Amino acid sequence: MLYTIRDKLGVGIVSIKGYTCSFRIHSFQVIIANILPIFDEYPLLTHKQLNYRDWRKAILLKKLELEESRSLSINTFNKILDLKNGMNNLRTNYEGYILSNDMVNKNRLFGFVEGYGTFYFSNSSLVFGITQKDKQILEVLSYFLENIPLSPSYNNLIIPNKPNCIIKNNKTAYQLVITDMDVLFQYIFPFFRKLSVYSRKEIDFSI
Repeated sequence: MLYTIRDKLGVGIVSIKGYTCSFRIHSFQVIIANILPIFDEYPLLTHKQLNYRDWRKAILLKKLELEESRSLSINTFNKILDLKNGMNNLRTNYEGYILSNDMVNKNRLFGFVEGYGTFYFSNSSLVFGITQKDKQILEVLSYFLENIPLSPSYNNLIIPNKPNCIIKNNKTAYQLVITDMDVLFQYIFPFFRKLSVYSRKEIDFSI
């Protein structure tokens, strides 16, 4: 999947260490020219949008400083360091976090499925699920899933109501699940069958 991302972007390096693969872009100019425009046009849905916002501020601070003096001043360096020290697990300021139902489309939904989704069996039942630490994300994804179109109806089959997404608290995270067989067969399966799967989730979906 990382090779696919690299080839789509035309930049970056994929490295493999043990069982872990990573994709990185180190070039400052490539980040400015190729990466910022993507995330500016397609804002992230999770709290990572706040990390991107601060990361972008740091990049533009460095860019402006280098254009003016070709070197990074201590003052600018400290500003960037302050941003860094408030990101990811160190974040305490969540002001400006934006999330709404209209920010989700089929491709964004499938991005979450590629990363955090599961197609699995629970005893004799089939289950589709997405796991996230942020319940608000699952509520927005639930809204999208509950409004996907019904596939062409089959003869002699009960036409189910709209998909009913259940959000459960599993102590360490929240999980959105759909277990209704008719909904899985007439809504979920036809919907995902039309999309291209790039990760090993394709095997799980096929099974």
